[in-house]
Amino acid sequence: MPPRGTQLSAPSHSAAAGSFLSILVFADELAPGAASRLRAEVLAGVPLDGVDARGPAEKLPELLKAAVELTRVDDLGLRLAKAADPRRFGVVTYAASTSPTLRAAYERTARYLVLWNEGVRLELERDRAARLTSIVLRPQGKTAMAAPEGRRQLAELGSATMLMLGRSFIGAPISPVRVELASSAPADVRPHQRLFAAPIAWSAPVPRLIFDDAVLDQPLPQHDAVLQELVSRSAEALLAALATRETWCARTREAIASLLRDGSPDIARVAKSLGTSRRTLQRRLTGEGQTFESVLDQVRYEMAAGFLADEQRSIADVAWLVGFRELSAFYRAFRRWSGRTPAEYRASLAPGTTAQPRPDKAPARRVP
Repeated sequence: MPPRGTQLSAPSHSAAAGSFLSILVFADELAPGAASRLRAEVLAGVPLDGVDARGPAEKLPELLKAAVELTRVDDLGLRLAKAADPRRFGVVTYAASTSPTLRAAYERTARYLVLWNEGVRLELERDRAARLTSIVLRPQGKTAMAAPEGRRQLAELGSATMLMLGRSFIGAPISPVRVELASSAPADVRPHQRLFAAPIAWSAPVPRLIFDDAVLDQPLPQHDAVLQELVSRSAEALLAALATRETWCARTREAIASLLRDGSPDIARVAKSLGTSRRTLQRRLTGEGQTFESVLDQVRYEMAAGFLADEQRSIADVAWLVGFRELSAFYRAFRRWSGRTPAEYRASLAPGTTAQPRPDKAPARRVP
């Protein structure tokens, strides 16, 4: 159990820069000048330059919501899906489109979708008795905590995109048996009815497209086993790289831990130890949904809690080890992190306990 008062934060996920840029470009087409405003007001500090650039996935629903407000286009997510070139998904599209069947294509898309957006998981749920298969989109981590309008736009964009991809893969105007959307019905549902061409159920637990199995089992005209193998190798390599990608948050944590015994490391010292500038480090952390202060708090709290489990260490020693030169300042900080004083926290531990709080239980401040 985390100490009383510890703030639990949902995991943060990343999304490819292209997912942000596609929204910016489309919004700018609808309302010239929208892209620059959205960059400044929603994506300040989010790195979008470079082939491998990624930003916090939870910013996508926020960006969509702001884009709707600027463009005054209520069905923005649907329009964006209809206008999108399937090739913008890169290796995800090519790995899927060369599959033997439409079902296999969606299965490939489900596996590689994290390369585009880690904040949404795609699942296939099959009802063999009814001969139906659902394409389900589940928001993950902080993305699931977005404001309702942002979640609605992201869900509609995702559902419509999956349908448009299926149509491009099969080369025919396929439609689902039924569509379920997680939001309440908007004032005008005609754009949804035209795009999905199927009955729509509103306020569902999660968005899903429900297809007849016969539709998904159709062969794809672009099936190429050799090309699929080559593309899949590239996709698997990208997956492995994403899984092991060292974040700036992780690098900052390591630098802070190594500098703490010399006092409280400020951002300038940490940035220098990482071979970057203070401004760049703060921008990179913001892009990962963190601030330098939040990372510093997390490291100090985790280290302090671990040291306090060792009864041979005095509280003054613990304060010194985590960079506090005044015991009163350590007491104030620890109470802010955990809701208890260091002494109260130590007393709450079972005899012989040495376990530290899990890193994902550490205090975290959301970036404004």
